[in-house]
Amino acid sequence: MKKKLLFIFISCIIITLVIYATINTTKINYLSLGDGIALGINPYDQKDYGYSDYLKDYLKSSKKLKNYYNFSKEDLRIIDLIDMLEDNSTIKNNKKSISINEAINNADIITIALGSTDIYNKLKLNNIKYLYTETSDIFEFIDKTIKEYEICIKNIKKIYHKDNLILIGLYNPIVNNEYINNKKIEEIFNYIDQKLQQVTDKYNLKYINTNKLINRNSIYFPNPNSIHINKKGYNLIYKEILKKLEL
Repeated sequence: MKKKLLFIFISCIIITLVIYATINTTKINYLSLGDGIALGINPYDQKDYGYSDYLKDYLKSSKKLKNYYNFSKEDLRIIDLIDMLEDNSTIKNNKKSISINEAINNADIITIALGSTDIYNKLKLNNIKYLYTETSDIFEFIDKTIKEYEICIKNIKKIYHKDNLILIGLYNPIVNNEYINNKKIEEIFNYIDQKLQQVTDKYNLKYINTNKLINRNSIYFPNPNSIHINKKGYNLIYKEILKKLEL
């Protein structure tokens, strides 16, 4: 009887160790999609260290990273990503070519930042200038832009069937400018958040409300001529991503 109990005890320990080892050796494929915000463009219009770099290096230092795929481009419009998905564009990853559809299929985590090229260009907006004086059609434009965004999500969801797809929202880059109608700008960006949240809920995604997070804080905008945030801002987004992923 004692031998039998000892055998059961040892078997349980072995099974526990195997399960623990399996969990802790699980490797993650991370895919970053999007525009300049996804790429980590800094306030001086240079490729720098963005939220995807923070997440990639965290996974790497935790020995959890298997592959990192980056299909981000500085001036990427939503329609450009739709085309990339339809054409199944390729990139070099560790000296090997991989298509965007294969990267999506392989991915365990996907982050997407889209719309800044579309929206900021429409508003003719940077940190100190707001040149888009006629706003009567802006909400109609946003609705059209979000519909294109949803097409991207639908195409991605045809391939990606996991839970860790995170949308990174847009932020208002106007800090403190007495010559700009900040109330109107906030109304526009709050509307964008509302529409993106609806897409998030519809497709059961995770959403980072970057506008609320950055909150027009000048600490993240050292260059008044740029709409881009600095490393501190990107680090803030990265930390929110970690919370959503519960890593």
